[in-house]
Amino acid sequence: MDPRPAVVEAGSTVQQLVFEQLLRTGQQRLVVVRDGRPLGLIDVALISSVQRGRWPATLVEQVMRPISLSVAPDGDVAELLDRLDAATTTVPVVADDRLLGVVDLNQVLRYVQLRDQLQVPLTRAGSATV
Repeated sequence: MDPRPAVVEAGSTVQQLVFEQLLRTGQQRLVVVRDGRPLGLIDVALISSVQRGRWPATLVEQVMRPISLSVAPDGDVAELLDRLDAATTTVPVVADDRLLGVVDLNQVLRYVQLRDQLQVPLTRAGSATV
């Protein structure tokens, strides 16, 4: 889990997001929050769907993809793998409606690969938490 995920306030404009965060940091995917509560995810592909001239008037919350999957901090990695789909690459880690971090699909796949290389099967009984 990344305990310091990139976030953007839901009420920010797409222009603010692009010029104040994305271009400065190189980040490509952020969690959209309102008062610390995760609402959705936004990435470069979603932003690209907005005409450049509309960026100053378009709020991030209008473009974001609502969170379809989140996990608890003690969530099981094997269960997370069962719940992932092709469209989900970033999963917020949430407790009491507060964003604690994110798990990235690439992190999970590296973990599974490491277990495979070490010949430690990924079973529910021996699985780790996010």
